[in-house]
Amino acid sequence: FCNMEILQLSDYHIYIGTVAESLTQYLNGKKYSRYIVLCDENTEKHCLPILEKHFPNLDFLTVKIPDGEAYK
Repeated sequence: FCNMEILQLSDYHIYIGTVAESLTQYLNGKKYSRYIVLCDENTEKHCLPILEKHFPNLDFLTVKIPDGEAYK
């Protein structure tokens, strides 16, 4: 993935990078039946509009959790 750092953990990987540059390439390589975006009130307000702008045709379910470390 272009400009993406990958943290390889024992059970999964964490991808760190610019969403607009890398997410399309990543998702095109997968065959998921559904996409879910997990966000709190702040990421819903500030980040979700960016995701929707860059991926207008992406059908995803948004799951909202309360703000704060206790809910992460």
